[in-house]
Amino acid sequence: MALTTAERQQAYRLKHKNDLKRIDLLIKHEDASIFKAQVKKSGMTRAEYFKEMLNKEACYAGNLKTECTDDGLAELKAAHQEEIEGYKAELKIAIEREQHARKSRTDEQVRKDYSKSERENSKLIATNETLNEECVNLSKLYEAEKKSNIQLRKDYSRVERELAKKTSREQELDKERQK
Repeated sequence: MALTTAERQQAYRLKHKNDLKRIDLLIKHEDASIFKAQVKKSGMTRAEYFKEMLNKEACYAGNLKTECTDDGLAELKAAHQEEIEGYKAELKIAIEREQHARKSRTDEQVRKDYSKSERENSKLIATNETLNEECVNLSKLYEAEKKSNIQLRKDYSRVERELAKKTSREQELDKERQK
């Protein structure tokens, strides 16, 4: 039985999955049409033409393909290196400014920061002491409430016993009256 197109593609992809990598690019329509025209003109497939471009170190100036000479490539590399050096210089200046800002903190600023942290620490200690006092007071209230509840339970039990005795006496008296 003949394979369908999808099955053939699947088999091809499985066979070449370690050798080939798919590249999807989004480019402008104009660039795509130029690429297709150049591929058609060369008589190669798109993949072959793309590989050829990579191997020749082709350069692009705008949308026009130009072959790079050693001088042109050297100029591009020099311009790129110059740009990198500029970025490095800017980064170095930024680092020096940051280091200078850190060093320029005076002793007075350090003392102010220390005093501020001491004040905040004192406030926290005072708050902690207040909370501890409230905790002790709440514990005392809890214990008093606990004792009160115990006493109430005892009183309740006593009252229930007395009520039970009264009820039983009344029942006995009612029985005696009925006799």
